[in-house]
Amino acid sequence: PTPTPSPTPSPTPTGPAILSVSPPKGPLAGGNRLTLAGFELTGTLVEAFVGAEPAAVESYNETTVVLVAPPASTSGAVAVVLTYDTYTVSLDSAYTYNPAGVITNVDPTNGALAGGFTVTIIGKNLAENDVE
Repeated sequence: PTPTPSPTPSPTPTGPAILSVSPPKGPLAGGNRLTLAGFELTGTLVEAFVGAEPAAVESYNETTVVLVAPPASTSGAVAVVLTYDTYTVSLDSAYTYNPAGVITNVDPTNGALAGGFTVTIIGKNLAENDVE
C-alpha cells in the first residue's frame, strides 16, 4: 500500500508577526472592532494604523490585539500596522473598507405593530458592509 502523505504544516513565523485580521472587511465609516491574531507581539504597543489612519487600541497581549477601525475616505484593501517600542509589524491588504450601502426600496413601507410579516430591503452594497 502507498502511504498517505501528511499535510504540510503552516510555517511558524520567526519574530513578531500579524497573522490575521477579523473581520477582514467593514464600512468606510469605521467603528467596528478588529481582532488581530499575531505571534510574539511583545513590548509596549506605541501606535496602530488601519491604512493611513490611526486606530484606537482597546487591548493587546503577545498573541492578540483588539482595536477599533477608524473611518476611511476611500474603499479598498489596506495594510494593518502595529508600531511597538522596538519594532514595527504589518500585514498588507489585511482589511478592506467597503463602499457605503445605499437602500433604494423597502417593501412594504408600513405594517402592523404586532409584526409577523416579511420586509424586503433593496439596495446597493448592503451585504458588503456586515459589521461584527
